[in-house]
Amino acid sequence: MRGNAWHLGHDDDSGSLGARTFARRCERASGLSPVRFVQRLRVDKAMELLETTRLSLDDIAEKVGYADPSTLRKLLHREKTPGARASRAARKRDNGAAPQDAWSPTT
Repeated sequence: MRGNAWHLGHDDDSGSLGARTFARRCERASGLSPVRFVQRLRVDKAMELLETTRLSLDDIAEKVGYADPSTLRKLLHREKTPGARASRAARKRDNGAAPQDAWSPTT
């Protein structure tokens, strides 16, 4: 999601939602702060890519919006997801090899 500017500021005449109001509504709707919500989306997509492609974790991290792959690794660990090897072994066992995926956060 790099390259996409998310502006949550409040301009008096724009009618935009204030950052605090947005954060409260996001947390009420999802149970997560906006940052955690975006992280969860990225981790979910990363897991999908791990299971359905042969992309490296570094490539997947970049595709889901992380410049530093170690950030994704830490989030995967925090979310207690199976590792890349386990995810790919399960895919191979269940579905066979899958084609490359061209997912991008900007599409």
